[in-house]
Amino acid sequence: AFVDGNQNCLRNGTEPYLPNTVIEVQPGNFYAITNGAGQYTMNLPYGTYTAVDQNALFQEHCAVEATPFTIASATPNLTRNFADTSLVGLDMEAWVSSTPARPGFELRYGISARNLTGATSGTGTVTLTYDPLLTFLGSSATPASVTGNTITWNLPTLNAFQHRYFEPRFQVPPDITLLGTVLSASATVSTITTDTDLGNNTFLYDVTVTGAYDPNDKLVSTEAGL
Repeated sequence: AFVDGNQNCLRNGTEPYLPNTVIEVQPGNFYAITNGAGQYTMNLPYGTYTAVDQNALFQEHCAVEATPFTIASATPNLTRNFADTSLVGLDMEAWVSSTPARPGFELRYGISARNLTGATSGTGTVTLTYDPLLTFLGSSATPASVTGNTITWNLPTLNAFQHRYFEPRFQVPPDITLLGTVLSASATVSTITTDTDLGNNTFLYDVTVTGAYDPNDKLVSTEAGL
């Protein structure tokens, strides 16, 4: 933990805690929101206060929450850390997006594996099954295996609300008869830690092969006798 040089300052330590969480200090209705690293800072007048973590998904368990502390001229800077325990089990989510699919061009998928809770995930895997019409070119993260039209990546342990992103690249065949063809894919995330909601662990995604509009293409329709 550390204390900065601001006067009358309340701040938590350097360890990563919970992001985007409201900290309430009373009396006076003082509030701060933790940043992406779980850190917060607020300036307080001299006096005695209590601090409470307002995240409903977590419970403080080290007797710091609501314990009075004093900001005084002799101790103008103070560190106040919260040690929270998640009240809900692990929930992982898979998500897929892509660039447009065009004949003869490269198609990129964006695959996200997200930890939606404060529980740690343990290690796991992310698997993508892609349309067999596509040719796999490579990926932003090296796959653990590529078998047929299935790609598997190893997933490291994700802490509270962390995510990992994978971007595989594919070649769409240079065949204009594919216009209108739907390319189907599915991504699945699995972890060694029990997931409390398996309904969002697999994401189904379709992208339709389309072509670019040609401004030089002129089409005229006439009626007989005109």
